[in-house]
Amino acid sequence: MRQASRLLSVAVLLLVGMLPAVAGPAVNQFEVKDLQIEQGEVEIEDQSDWAFGLPRRKFFNDGGDPEFDDNEVARQRHSIEMSMGLTNWLKIGTGFELEEERVDDPEPGVSPNKFDSLKVTEIQFEGLVVLVPVKTHGIGLGAYVELQLPKSSDEARTLYVGPIIQAVSGPWSATGNFAFVKFMGGEAEDGEARDEKWDFAYFTQLKYDASEAWAFAIEAYGTIDRLGNSGTPSEAAVAIGDQDQHRIGPVLYYTFKRDRMAPVTGMKLGAASEGDDDDDDDDEGTSATLGLGFLAGLNDNTPDGTLKLSLEIEF
Repeated sequence: MRQASRLLSVAVLLLVGMLPAVAGPAVNQFEVKDLQIEQGEVEIEDQSDWAFGLPRRKFFNDGGDPEFDDNEVARQRHSIEMSMGLTNWLKIGTGFELEEERVDDPEPGVSPNKFDSLKVTEIQFEGLVVLVPVKTHGIGLGAYVELQLPKSSDEARTLYVGPIIQAVSGPWSATGNFAFVKFMGGEAEDGEARDEKWDFAYFTQLKYDASEAWAFAIEAYGTIDRLGNSGTPSEAAVAIGDQDQHRIGPVLYYTFKRDRMAPVTGMKLGAASEGDDDDDDDDEGTSATLGLGFLAGLNDNTPDGTLKLSLEIEF
């Protein structure tokens, strides 16, 4: 485990060193990552959300053209990802995101609350390591890193890095992902420095597994825009203030599992003969988990409501 921790630290340092804006708050996908990793398991997922009651854009005017806030608001988002467990303690993945996001710098005469069409906005790379595993009881610890590369070179790259803490007691589990988010590169406003700030983001879940198929959860997601005096805020950012976002709400999950069956005998693969050790109990075949929830916004910078829909397929 010490070696895994060192490898993760080296990877983070290399990413920061390799990458060279005015940046909105770091609002990632509404997903809570847990510490369940199985070597060789492949996961394909679609994390989607639709926002309602969007906050109106704030602006600052010092006598010239108005300058608008950098609050990151998307009317809809879809994140398509694929990941694989390289070992029982290390998983890596990649994916891309589509967004219907607000126009960043509207032209004169164009509504500042206008949205672009749905399009690919970034690609993502992530890694997750389990430092202290947890199964049916106890507390586990892990860490993850995610690098997001925007399609437009004008926008800042973002690096998420932080711990995963998971506590399990029978059917109950509480999981928290906590990330420090570094903005890197991007294009600065005229006459201003790039805003390479740090944000803080959290993704938390309290879940009850009612059965093998059904689970009920309360999830909360949030972003604290700009930690301390990090970065170089623009004049508008100083005048308008931070753009923290916070959401909370119920989520329902349904899981369908299909055993891997031998083509003729109808027996589970890996559990065929009498002399074999039953070491393949974790190999439960293909499963699909559908999640549906509604997250209520808790402040003026957050949409009033967000519909969350997810589909995860593991095999």
